[in-house]
Amino acid sequence: MGQSFNPTRGRYKTDDDAVACLKLLKSAGAKVDGKNAQGLTAMHSAASLGWDHTVAALVADGASLEPLDNQGLAPIDYAAHAK
Repeated sequence: MGQSFNPTRGRYKTDDDAVACLKLLKSAGAKVDGKNAQGLTAMHSAASLGWDHTVAALVADGASLEPLDNQGLAPIDYAAHAK
């Protein structure tokens, strides 16, 4: 979710880059519904960025559309506040 000022950490990445990364991580055994310390999932991040291809890829891989973060917010809440 987000990025640092280091361009290798996502600052200049795209929706299609995220789909490619998702495929790589999944092949390595990553869980599509994994959460960080704030309860955020890849779905929250993709929704907040408006990355439709990534959302579709996550759903195709079995990710939930409605996981809640630690504040009780779902990805749709993040999508509603996307810039």
